Amino acid sequence: MSASTSVVPAWQVLRLGASDADALFAWRLEPGLEVCARSDGGWWVRQRWAIGETPRSLDGLPATERFVCGTDGILRHPGGEIPRGQLPLVGWRSVAEACPVAAPPLVAPSVATAGRAALRLTRGGAGSPPVALLLPLSAWIDYAVEAPLVRLERWRYAASRAEGAALVLGNPLPPLGGERFVEPAARVLVPAGFGWTPEIDAAAVREVAGAAGTDYVWWREREGLAVLPEALFVPASRSGIRRLRESRS
Repeated sequence: MSASTSVVPAWQVLRLGASDADALFAWRLEPGLEVCARSDGGWWVRQRWAIGETPRSLDGLPATERFVCGTDGILRHPGGEIPRGQLPLVGWRSVAEACPVAAPPLVAPSVATAGRAALRLTRGGAGSPPVALLLPLSAWIDYAVEAPLVRLERWRYAASRAEGAALVLGNPLPPLGGERFVEPAARVLVPAGFGWTPEIDAAAVREVAGAAGTDYVWWREREGLAVLPEALFVPASRSGIRRLRESRS
């Protein structure tokens, strides 16, 4: 009898249907994950499987078929030895390159082009406590100028005289009316009760918005995305609030 011809895997490979492409967006920043377009509109997905290591589970992807592939490029079902096809040699790229994300049309209509998934707010985000409050500037000044110091020390704010508004950061927030925002990911502010789709991570949202470093991404339901530099926010102090009030008189 001949010796066993079992193959040492080099890749784990998935085949996705055309209707399952949206599932790839949540994996845009997964290291080492590559995709290749299929002629039927679907995708090949592969990830290197180093000898002696347990591969990262790709069970979250709705594959129509799963394979392992040795250095010979032959596809086989896990645990099987019957050849099931050949892995493409060319056309591979990272998921981030293959699945770019477009900014909302209110921010940059020109990038909402074919081949991109429009990033948008959707209701039903995580029920985390609000950490930002947008309110009329006059209401903020009237409250803050009389607020106890122990409360003022909790807050930072950015004031817009042109728009007559203030955005206050802190937890808990001032007990005032206004539009509240949650921070589902570091320095990404969205309206309370909302999340976003596709379900990409905060780094990808910041990339779409063009945010860098310590910038905040501020996302409003009608106005779209905006980038707020850290330097816009100043600590709330009674003297600072008084100067702000005087500058408006």
